[in-house]
Amino acid sequence: MIQARIDLSSKVQRIVTYLTLPSRTLEDTNNWVSLTPQRRVLMNTFLQRMHHIDTQAFLWIYSTHGCHYHRFVRNCSRLGDGPLYFIIAVLLLILEPQFGQAFFLTALLAFSIEVSSYLILKNIIQRDRPQQKIVGLKALIRPSDKFSFPSGHTGAAFVFALLVGQFYNAFFIAALIFATLVGLSRVLLGVHYPGDILAGSLLGIVASESALACVNYLQWI
Repeated sequence: MIQARIDLSSKVQRIVTYLTLPSRTLEDTNNWVSLTPQRRVLMNTFLQRMHHIDTQAFLWIYSTHGCHYHRFVRNCSRLGDGPLYFIIAVLLLILEPQFGQAFFLTALLAFSIEVSSYLILKNIIQRDRPQQKIVGLKALIRPSDKFSFPSGHTGAAFVFALLVGQFYNAFFIAALIFATLVGLSRVLLGVHYPGDILAGSLLGIVASESALACVNYLQWI
């Protein structure tokens, strides 16, 4: 255990040393990772192509199914707003303390990671929502903010689903179906592209796995 802490301290020291490098060294690093004009053109072409595919997938889903099951879809989206997760976590904490306490604390950490990452990504990428880019499209609900990528509702739903699978495995399939419905509802309501949903689900997986890894590490030490 002492050796592990020494190794961890050494790693932290190396990170701090890197972050405090002289500006000239950091400039060299930036030049090394910067894209050449040709690569920048290829990257822009690739991103435009992916956006086109994403838009076509959105239009197919929205135009084919967006007008059906409107009430059900809206309710799925509302369930993913956030309060439901907190209520369930508190109930488990009170009624089922054997795993409820661990679930509550892990969920608190996982949602903190997911929300902070989601806000950072949204404000860096700043992808407009479908109704801002597609002429004549009107979303069926009013989104909470301007930007689309990634889907915060989907990220939170997948955090919840994976933690349920970890602590209450018998309910994992039901939680996973719920998370999928939340993500799909955001497309059907016209506020997200399918790519936003995919990114949100990946963000939720990373956030939940990171929280579980942190909790396991703290238990180990």
